[in-house]
Amino acid sequence: MNGQSSTQVFVRSRRPFCYREQNQRGWAFVGIDVVYISAELAASEPEETTLIDGVPVLVVEILSPSDTQEQVDEKIDDYLRAGVALVWVIDPHDRTVLIYRPNQEPEFVNVRQELSGEPQLPGFRVPAAQLFA
Repeated sequence: MNGQSSTQVFVRSRRPFCYREQNQRGWAFVGIDVVYISAELAASEPEETTLIDGVPVLVVEILSPSDTQEQVDEKIDDYLRAGVALVWVIDPHDRTVLIYRPNQEPEFVNVRQELSGEPQLPGFRVPAAQLFA
């Protein structure tokens, strides 16, 4: 990280966050339910912004009844292609989390297991059940 601190910052807002990515059609703005970005990226953004000009460390998608599998798969592919290191897809109905990392098979976590952010989020561990409490 070029000698910079690897401290991370959790970012949330009442409005959906967006980041911009360049694709074959030009720049696109991608809405995100929850993001976790590096301290360096957070420091480069205005305090009240909901637009992130960079790649988050973690993206969390919370499924809703209107989401189709095709839409979710497309978002996951877009996030990973953009360089996001960790993607969690939370299913509130089934109380499960699918974890995606670049070039790895997805991992499945249920409410009886622990959700870990390792190695992208060192030390972050939480019982998955707490996400649904």
